Amino acid sequence: MTANNKTQMMDALFFDEYTSQNAIRKYTRATAGYGISYLLEHDYQDVYRAALDQLPPEIKQDGIRVLEFGCGGGMNLIQLVSLLRNKGFNIKKPLAPISRRC
Repeated sequence: MTANNKTQMMDALFFDEYTSQNAIRKYTRATAGYGISYLLEHDYQDVYRAALDQLPPEIKQDGIRVLEFGCGGGMNLIQLVSLLRNKGFNIKKPLAPISRRC
């Protein structure tokens, strides 16, 4: 089996795992529990703040578009939009498309 075939197989396995209904239920705030809530509110938020502080001031004023993709129930998007609002960012369009396969 070639390296490319192995990569494609692994990609397919991850896609199947993270687009299953069980994964969606598992990775939403209601079911993921305290652990993910803590990570979003503490660890991830620190990373987001550091990244946002490096953006040019025009983006804060003119607006920012945010796209989250995956099957995590949009938890990162909700946390990030809240942080953006608290920091005075104009949010043009937050999107968390949910695929039919999710």
